[in-house]
Amino acid sequence: MIQRREAWWASVVAAHHASWRLVLVLCAITAVPALVTVALSEVIFGAATAGSVALIFALFTLSPFVHEFSHAVAHLLIAAEGRAVVVGVGAWSSARIVRWRTMPESDAFIAAIGPVAATASGLIGTAVLPVPFVIGYPMTLLFGLHILSLHPSATDGRDVWSVLKEAHA
Repeated sequence: MIQRREAWWASVVAAHHASWRLVLVLCAITAVPALVTVALSEVIFGAATAGSVALIFALFTLSPFVHEFSHAVAHLLIAAEGRAVVVGVGAWSSARIVRWRTMPESDAFIAAIGPVAATASGLIGTAVLPVPFVIGYPMTLLFGLHILSLHPSATDGRDVWSVLKEAHA
């Protein structure tokens, strides 16, 4: 039987396996806008702000890992000892943590925590780092894209909405 300590490391590995391709895609897509924004930030606001903007862009490109790792950790904390194993499955356009099913309410929580954690990482990053509102607000909206995975057509959304439908039926 797998030990909890090993399950924690397996969660990191699973989140990495699920998200590395998507992280590379985000790096490629955001590279030019990030460089331009950082350069303009340095000219307009100074080097300290430019460094903070660069950190927020880096956090954004890593947000798929935060999203998937949050699913894995939530499952690890909720699942029974022998069922705390997760596997990461990823593609160039999506990522997913495959796991044992738990109680429906727990499954809904596990599904919701990924988008919420990834969005919160952006909110915290822009709140903590010294970034002007004019730059921080649009960057925070980028992190909000994770909330779209709670739409009923998305995998996370299907898990959450099925529980909500059963509760109100």
